[in-house]
Formats: sequence, C-alpha cells, structure tokens
Amino acid sequence: MKRILAMILLVILILVPVATFAAFAGGNTAEDDYGVSMCADEYVPRLTAPSKSNKYYYSNLNTLYAAGYGMPNCTAYAWGRAYEILGTAPKLSLNNAHYWYGYNKDNGYYPYGQTPKLGAIACWDNPSGGHVAVVEEITANTITFSNSGYGYKTFYLTHAGIGEANGGVTSYGWKFKGYIYILDGAVSKEPEGDIYQVDSSNGVNMRKGAGTSYSVLTAIPDKTEIVVTETKKANGYTWGKTSYMGTSGWCVLDFCKLIYKKPAPTEPPTTAAPETTLTETTVAETTIIETIGTMPPVMSPAPDFNADPSDPIENPVLLGDVNGSGDITITDATLLQKVLADINVNINMDGADVDGDGEITISDATYIQKKLASII
Repeated sequence: MKRILAMILLVILILVPVATFAAFAGGNTAEDDYGVSMCADEYVPRLTAPSKSNKYYYSNLNTLYAAGYGMPNCTAYAWGRAYEILGTAPKLSLNNAHYWYGYNKDNGYYPYGQTPKLGAIACWDNPSGGHVAVVEEITANTITFSNSGYGYKTFYLTHAGIGEANGGVTSYGWKFKGYIYILDGAVSKEPEGDIYQVDSSNGVNMRKGAGTSYSVLTAIPDKTEIVVTETKKANGYTWGKTSYMGTSGWCVLDFCKLIYKKPAPTEPPTTAAPETTLTETTVAETTIIETIGTMPPVMSPAPDFNADPSDPIENPVLLGDVNGSGDITITDATLLQKVLADINVNINMDGADVDGDGEITISDATYIQKKLASII
C-alpha cells in the first residue's frame, strides 16, 4: 500500500510542473480566471537592468535621454522599454508621467483599460507627479512591473496581486489610472489637429462652447498636451476645440503654447488649362517655372555670425537646424538646451526659432525632440 501511494505521489509531482508549464506557455490566448492574458510566446520579460550599451535606453534613439532626462527616470525607462518591445518609436507622451494615460486616451494611439497585460504601460498619478512602469510577468496571483525612479533607482522590480486595488501601490495620495496596451492594435496616425501645451499655473477651463458664457465642463491642468481640431474667436480670446480625459469642449488658447502645427493637406493636381497662344512673356514665365521645378531644394548655409543682419536671406531656413549644418541632429537639441540654460553659444536664430515668436523657448526645443524621435 505504501509503495502504491509513493508511486501516485511521484506521478503527481511529475504532472503538476508539466501542467503549470502548459498553462503559461500555451500562446497568446491563454487566460486565467480573471481573463488576464497569461503569456505571449514572443514576449521576453525584462527582469534585469539594461546595460549602458542598450540603445533603447542610453542613446539618442531615446528622446528623453537625448533631452537630458535619462534614467533614473520612470518616463525615460518606460519610453525606452516600449521602443525595445515594439522595435519602433512609441507614440507615448514625452511629458511628466502624470499625463501619460490621459494623453494616450485623448489621442487614441493605443487601446487602454484596467486589466494587466504583458508589455502594457501601467500609469499612476498623485497631486504632485506621477509614475509609469511596464508589466513584465503575470502569474495566477502576481503582476511583476519593471521600473526606474527619478532620484531613486535606475532599475527595480515591483509586484502586485492580481486584482489588487490601486495597482498594488499603497502610498497615500497615489491613484492608479490604468494600462496602455502598446502591443494591442497600436494605431499609427498623425494627430487630428495642432498640439498645444497648457501654459498657465492655474490650468485652463474647458467649456461647453467657445465663449465665457458657456458652462465649465472640467479644468485642464498646466503642462497638459492637448490636440486642437478647430479654433474660433470669441470674447476677445482664441478658443480651441479639444478633449481631455474623455470630455470634449472648448478652451482658451491664449494661455497655451503651440508645440506642433499639423501640415496642411496636399492639394490635388489641377486639371490642365486650355491651350492658349504663348506670347514672348508667357514663354519666358513658363521657362522660369519649369526651371525652378527641376531644381533640388536648397538648405541654409552655415551661419556667418559676422554678417550684416540687414542682408536679405537668399535661401530658405530649415526649422530646427540650430547650428546651420543643413540637418537636424542631437547637436541642435544640445545647443538649444544650452540656450535655455542661459549658456552663451552661437546659434542660427532663424533655424532655432521654430515657432517664429522671436524667442527661444521650450516650444522650440520640443519641436526638435519630436523631430529626432520621428514623431513629426
């Protein structure tokens, strides 16, 4: 009898690990009792710190690293991890972690929700900031997140129970917003309109219509990025139609900065004009137009800082080309950061002043960062 019991126990010990392995290696559709995606065959979890040679975290591929906001920093890590997972630059916010969930929700770049999935970006906020982390492993009971923390550790792991309130964070004031599913049907698209950033310490009110007589729907906090699809003039202000955290309405753009101007749509080709008898004048004009049409584009030459500023500019300016090299590189971003830090450096003002307001501001730096990240 004892021998029979021993044999049964041995069979159980052999079968349990096999069954457990099958549950976690069964493919993308395997789910537990909570409906949580348990495994993706192609997903490789990151459970150790990336090396300093990893280009997704420690090179100019990472826009936040290139701008001087590298690790330890939760946003630089999560943005780099998303790049590593997808193999292409993610369409995630470049702002404080506090804004990541709302920015994605408003712009519809990736699906989102409250259920943990592998590779998802977990988002929390509190009154003074926020945090983002990446879901690396999901077992029957536990979620494992990879993290980096500003002023804390370059890389560390945290854990939460499946279904645990607030994403496992118990610190006072922290609120779990949800997950951004970068692996689930990411939408590659241009913004629906111009992108502005709220530039008022008190934020701006979103109203039901374009005017101060309309009721206030909600408030949009300072530094929030919004996409404006329509503008109107009313009550001496310029109003923009936008959405924030699922609510649509109008806000005053006079207290916002334009950080991205959506290109105008390409005009369709016009039908050929009826044939006419060419005079000497029209022949000359036609020759000029055809010649210009075949000329390659000309970029601005390297700036001559001793030139007479009253001399006319003969060549078009490449916006974002701070050093006048004819291209936009990390050197341009670095020079602009020095200007913003009041360090005296020589720059091509025409190329550096991207928004044409006569000043070098964070708006100009943001444009270059997005150019380098191929966001615009």
